Amino acid sequence: MTVQDQIKAKRIENVRNMHNLVCKLNDEGAYEWWSMDGVPDCPQDPDDFEWFAEDDENYEELVELFLKILKRYGKDGFVK
Repeated sequence: MTVQDQIKAKRIENVRNMHNLVCKLNDEGAYEWWSMDGVPDCPQDPDDFEWFAEDDENYEELVELFLKILKRYGKDGFVK
């Protein structure tokens, strides 16, 4: 596995983790913002996550969006 492949695999894992955390915020506003500007609603296909991992700019924008969402909606914690 090349270094680039390792980076891509780690980014895919990060995108999945960010998606799972946004879902656990249990806030419709947070999820709507995420699905409109971030990961598509109800991602099923690995390509839904892979697209963000392949491009530096897309990945960085998604991380920025995730941090904005956590800042706004994360104060109430996560659903267990």
